[in-house]
Amino acid sequence: MARVVDLLRQGRCVSVVGQHGSGRTTVLDAVRDALEDAGRDVRLAPATWRWSRQWPSGTPLTAADREALLVQLDLGEVMDLGSAESDVVVVDDVERLTPRSAEVLGALARHAGVPVLLTRLPGSGPRSGAAFSASSAWVEVPLDPLPFEDLHHLLDQRLGGSLAAELTAQVLHESGGLPGLAIALLDAGLAHGSVRWTGSHWSGTAGWSRELRPLFDALLEPLSPEPRAAVAVLARTGGVPTDVAGRLLGEQAVSSLYEHGLLRTTATHDGTQVALDPPGLASHVLAQEHPRLVFDLGRAHERARADDDPRVRGLAERLVGSRPPAPPAPGGLPVDRRTTRHDLVVALDTWRASRHVRDAVRVLHLTSLDQDAEIIEAVLTQTEAPVGRPTFDEVELRSAAARWSIHRGTEPRTAAADLRSAPDAAPEVRATLRLVAYLLEAEFGSVPGDYEQVLTPSLVHPGFEGATARFVLAACHTLAGRYERAEQLLGTDRPGWPAWLDHGADLLLGLCALARGDVTAGVARGTEMRARGTASSSPSAWTGGTYVLALGLVAQGRLADARRHLLALLPTHRPWTDPLPVRQACHGTLVLLSAATAHDSLTSGLLGGAGAPARQSGVLPWGCPATVHAVRAYVDGEVEVALEALGRCAAGLRRRGLVLPGDAADLARALLGRDDDVDVPAGDGTRRLGGAYLEALLDSRTALRQHDPVGLHTAATRFAELGVLDEAARCHHLAADLFHRHGEPGRAARERAAAAAAHPRGARAPGALHQRVLSDREREIVDLVARGRTNPEIAAELFLSVRTIEGHIRQIRRKTGATDRAAIGRLGTRFA
Repeated sequence: MARVVDLLRQGRCVSVVGQHGSGRTTVLDAVRDALEDAGRDVRLAPATWRWSRQWPSGTPLTAADREALLVQLDLGEVMDLGSAESDVVVVDDVERLTPRSAEVLGALARHAGVPVLLTRLPGSGPRSGAAFSASSAWVEVPLDPLPFEDLHHLLDQRLGGSLAAELTAQVLHESGGLPGLAIALLDAGLAHGSVRWTGSHWSGTAGWSRELRPLFDALLEPLSPEPRAAVAVLARTGGVPTDVAGRLLGEQAVSSLYEHGLLRTTATHDGTQVALDPPGLASHVLAQEHPRLVFDLGRAHERARADDDPRVRGLAERLVGSRPPAPPAPGGLPVDRRTTRHDLVVALDTWRASRHVRDAVRVLHLTSLDQDAEIIEAVLTQTEAPVGRPTFDEVELRSAAARWSIHRGTEPRTAAADLRSAPDAAPEVRATLRLVAYLLEAEFGSVPGDYEQVLTPSLVHPGFEGATARFVLAACHTLAGRYERAEQLLGTDRPGWPAWLDHGADLLLGLCALARGDVTAGVARGTEMRARGTASSSPSAWTGGTYVLALGLVAQGRLADARRHLLALLPTHRPWTDPLPVRQACHGTLVLLSAATAHDSLTSGLLGGAGAPARQSGVLPWGCPATVHAVRAYVDGEVEVALEALGRCAAGLRRRGLVLPGDAADLARALLGRDDDVDVPAGDGTRRLGGAYLEALLDSRTALRQHDPVGLHTAATRFAELGVLDEAARCHHLAADLFHRHGEPGRAARERAAAAAAHPRGARAPGALHQRVLSDREREIVDLVARGRTNPEIAAELFLSVRTIEGHIRQIRRKTGATDRAAIGRLGTRFA
């Protein structure tokens, strides 16, 4: 918006281009308010405005004659406008103007210099826009979809309370990030009661509803029959590979949909795909159940079946059964065939027909632990007993059943004992299940000291029993901090390994590389896993790779990049059947990173939407429930409570033989308590897990605690070498403040110059940080500190505990770089 205002004040004409629901009118209103505040007269030309003067009758005018006539117009007659220095013309929905009216307003821009601001739809063509675009000063500003965090902030402000991040993820998916449509979805959810206030946060579902039909109809209105047919096909198939979209839908139809802003291209674990944008459009189209829809889908089905490419022929399956479904039979699975989760629908159809173990496992891979309880229960109880030669599918199915029972309340030790007995299983399956049960007990309990002696004899067994023994032993080595031994077991070829074990082995190798300090190898492993997930359409590999990559980015100090990768997992289901699921660890990592990077609104939403984690293990880095509890205390200002909780968590994990998650808890303490005088072990495990970034972070905190400007300068240099420029600039500024206090103004000036050189955009002196960085409560405390109040006096005035005030003071120091109460008090003069 600021860019649009600046352009108009410079006399430039601006075209704001956005789809229905993109927030064009909202932007327009905000720009008008800003211009009026700046002293400009904003003249609104409504879409119904018409230029009333007649053109000379007779011979049709040439283009030159037409332009000459426009030059002679009395522009004062055009809405009684004034000068270019004081006026701005605003036109909403320019495509609704007549060509003649558009020409007159275009002449106003060209010859009188009066800037024009207009909004239009993408692909609206030259009917009305050509008269404006002839101006050399014209600038087009597209309204791009909002990223996750911006949308979350927008919705959080609208509701005036903490918003569950999962709810934002769903709205983002349905709206494609279009703010107008996102708000409409949220409002519809509120109206129908599907979005509810739980007492601490907003949660629920905010999907498509009939009130939004006019919005989606407006998106489809300008389409010709061919693109409409393509929309119908994509509504049923979901995303299709970009290189086959033209063959399935028609090249012209694809181009038309792109032109109208109704397609998006995304990279997912299924590969690079083209899909409808916004995604909620698919639900709208399928809900209409129009005969034309059935015809278009049937024609596309025949075209897909006749194609030579097996990927296109595979899409034909998604187009089968396009007619409205019959009501489900009593006890039937609660899956609507019109759902956009096409892979799950196809997998369920296959399983219903066979009740085979292999097909049951495929269904479980695609389910969500939170949303598909009835599906999971049905598949686990109605799958027929396997016959014939035993397969690893049975092991995987029984393991999933054990995890499901734990999730439903069974004690982990009891679930492991049931898994170990399995009297009806074949001998090879039963032996393998004993190994899986051993890992389950270690995951939810402790790693036994004699695990190597117990598991090593099973390595010599052939088939999947030996492969499982290798994996379980490597997993115990990894959790116990014996990374080289784990890599020796898994670094060799794994021919014929089931994908369930193979993806888990890649996860362990990535964790081992990071834990012993080889950050480059860990990042490469995570990236490779994501690529394998794309190639094999495996959510497990994709999710595990994203988790490993995020941990590697943390070790490089790229916390914001790591957070963005994990945010991409929120709209998708996170696999829960893996041998070491990363589901909870991804959530804990995202919560921690959001708090460490001061994204308060997002952190609050993630904490509000966090379910009870008691029935999930915490053996992977930041998967421990204590991580979420500590962050909750941290954002409440109780920093000491948070750091003490993480310290107890680290000690408890190590007592259980879980070195890796214990080191991760110490790293979390370093991230959250970098300005506090707390004892974080500086042993090899912690320094390796965090890599060079953690070493620099610990050294900078030590220097700050000791008021050592030289140490801060050294830490800043190390951060700059790592490419962590925000931290480098921050340390230079803190060093400058200390040098100034020590009476060395020359060295202080050099540190400030170094800060500007390290990060010229983000480097700001502690006292110059913008007000919006601090929360309302923190600004209130800053003001009281500036007035000379002590912590007990502030606590009494705000009805808070002294400990909470101390936590807020630490948060303010962390966000602003202020090193003492005097520096905090100086901030107060900026907030007055």
